[in-house]
Amino acid sequence: MLQYSEEAKKALPLFYSRYNDIDIFVEDERDESFYTELIKKITNNKLKVSRIFGLGGKENLLKDLQNKINSSSLSKQFYIADGDFDIILNRAFPNTDRLHVLNAYCIENFLLEEDAICSVVQEDKPNKTFEQWKSKLEFPIWLRESIELLSPLFAFFLLTQKLNLEIKNVGTDLSIFIDNSSKFLLDKEKINLWIKDKYSAQSNLNAEYLDKLLTSCMLDLGADWVARKNNICAKKYLLPLLRIYVTKKGGKSIDYDSFRFRLAKNCYFNSLEPLRTQIFQVFAHVST
Repeated sequence: MLQYSEEAKKALPLFYSRYNDIDIFVEDERDESFYTELIKKITNNKLKVSRIFGLGGKENLLKDLQNKINSSSLSKQFYIADGDFDIILNRAFPNTDRLHVLNAYCIENFLLEEDAICSVVQEDKPNKTFEQWKSKLEFPIWLRESIELLSPLFAFFLLTQKLNLEIKNVGTDLSIFIDNSSKFLLDKEKINLWIKDKYSAQSNLNAEYLDKLLTSCMLDLGADWVARKNNICAKKYLLPLLRIYVTKKGGKSIDYDSFRFRLAKNCYFNSLEPLRTQIFQVFAHVST
């Protein structure tokens, strides 16, 4: 893969200026093709977007945006940030219509569309009809069960961030919670034991106090599994888990990046309407 120096990265928007009606900046580097496909899809190709620019994390993205605001140099720039737990934690963002903070943990949460998933699986295994794959995968049941099982874990992840505990949280490897013999892959006991182990290590905190906070964090994630869906990280948990689950149910094993890209090509992205609306409102004057 072609690598750019830091100076070259800064010059990329200028180089692509003739090919882009707007310059869109995202957190993730090396994901430009995925984001470009997604933006073309949600804008119905009504805006010319040949390249999207990854800035290497939220801190870099917000810093670049603030610098543009401070220097009054915003022209055709637009920034997209992952939601993470930021809204729950009331973290501040620059007040500008050039920033869209996703109302989900990450962009991958918007890839969890049943029809798109079944279409990708059928493309690789056309021995079954679309409806047969839909019936076999039982995606709505898998999604509900997975979110229910992951909710206590993500409530604990949220707790660690609220208390600034030095515990690896959302970056914790999914594989330690998997049981391949389980129907939905996640092992409830492994999750509970991991949380209990991390709990016991916090000898300076009252256990009853932690329990109350954990209950509160679960409610912060949402009152039920549907409300919690967008607060469970799909990039590191739900999507990798889905990829394994699809293979287990008879689908072809698909490379993660390929799976994600192909989902982006097949999704309708109705749930990204707020992002679509904001882009067209800000750049109403642009036409291709």
